[in-house]
Amino acid sequence: MKVYYSPFGYPRIRLEEDESAIIFSDTHLGLPPKSNIHCNILQLSSFLKKLKEGKLENEEKIGIPSLFVLLGDILDFWQGSVNAILSDSYGIAKILLSLDCLKLYIAGNHDRIIGRFTLKDADGKDDFIVTPEMAILESGDKKFVLLHGHQFDSLFVKLGGLWKIESYIYSLAEGFMSLPGRTEWYMAGLSALSGLLLLVYGEFLKGLPAFIKPFIYMAPPLLMLPLLIMTIRRMQDELWYLFILPLSKSLNLYRTKYRRPRELIKKGTIEDWLEANRDIIGRVDGIIFGHTHAPGIAKSSELIVANTGSWLSEKYQRITNTFIYLKNGKIKLFQYIGEKCELLAEA
Repeated sequence: MKVYYSPFGYPRIRLEEDESAIIFSDTHLGLPPKSNIHCNILQLSSFLKKLKEGKLENEEKIGIPSLFVLLGDILDFWQGSVNAILSDSYGIAKILLSLDCLKLYIAGNHDRIIGRFTLKDADGKDDFIVTPEMAILESGDKKFVLLHGHQFDSLFVKLGGLWKIESYIYSLAEGFMSLPGRTEWYMAGLSALSGLLLLVYGEFLKGLPAFIKPFIYMAPPLLMLPLLIMTIRRMQDELWYLFILPLSKSLNLYRTKYRRPRELIKKGTIEDWLEANRDIIGRVDGIIFGHTHAPGIAKSSELIVANTGSWLSEKYQRITNTFIYLKNGKIKLFQYIGEKCELLAEA
């Protein structure tokens, strides 16, 4: 296996003959227990243990791959607390990190916050690569682009980089909420009240030197910011489902969630993205992504389009616990069910 980096900074990996890769996404570790969507942690843990022991049951032997790709939204830094994320991921991480293979983590929209991490062991071995956007994977005579898939969602495209603000809100809110009990809310409220009083009584401070006045007028919004951030963090689900999603529908923005590869091909979403990024990635034979939670493999002319699916239990998706297996240029979609790997599609 060869690993190098393109001039644009994303990793390019070449699998040699008989080397394989396993790719999965959208485990959303850390989702709140009361959520109507939750990760199938027990099944995911069972899958990784069977993989490590070489006991995955299937027509062909699936052993520890040369490359293990985590294709985004593995950790849920939008809805999960730090404590829940660490608790959910601890057992999974123990098994995953013990696998003797290269790990590649491509950040999604829910875990963008870790997209630029650099991980090396004590000896400086670079066996866990983290990248914020995408990677190129070559296997056999084929070249695939790997990315999470939110790049196809017009809601994210139209918002530009604004959706990334959520990552910063999360980081700041978790910092505030690490205080004991409801102390953070009392302190945020006191800060906001101070800012409001300063705003109301600012006119009585006209006698201050001119160079101080700008700071006086800047202080109120800064003092109110902690309460605003914590309120957005606490009500983000309501804001998303009551305002953002209805707004996207009214503006006729195309959402890709629960849409299978064939639908995205018909819509032209995949080809449009590839054409827009042709100078960066060059010609590819296929694209592998997640994000939609809708597993599948489809072909458009000579282009292979594959979705990894998810490891979630949710109302609108019955096929779950799925992953992509790539070897010698052949791509297969499996579902892990009843401690066995069932082949769903291949190309």
